[in-house]
Amino acid sequence: MNVMTRIRFGLIIFLAFCSSVCLGCGKSNAEKLNSDLKRVASWTATARMVADAYANRAVPGAYTSQTLEEVNRQLEQDAKHIESIGDTRSGDAANRVRQIESVVSKINMDVSRQERAAVNELSMQLIGQERALGSLVESAASAH
Repeated sequence: MNVMTRIRFGLIIFLAFCSSVCLGCGKSNAEKLNSDLKRVASWTATARMVADAYANRAVPGAYTSQTLEEVNRQLEQDAKHIESIGDTRSGDAANRVRQIESVVSKINMDVSRQERAAVNELSMQLIGQERALGSLVESAASAH
């Protein structure tokens, strides 16, 4: 894997981590949900980008697995936090995050089997999940 690719992916993960540190103190429930959903969208995009890079042989499997494991850890934390928000959309949003976690786990299993075509197919599912997240973000944003 070339150095620039590593730096780019490292930067993406670092920025996503930094945004997760800023959990909304003093925000309304709708604002908290909106912030969490944006962070989930960022992690989902990270998973999709690394999966695409793996499918195109641009990054090694070990790096891909490591990144996907971190994405799933972060998504699990986000799902728990979303569930704790007292907003009417929290349940649906948490379920969406769990669906994304499931897809990311499947991608990681296919990476371990070196099934690049399957990784590519599942990456396409993440695009659909990103679109659905976009609708949830818009819904949460319009609520405050």
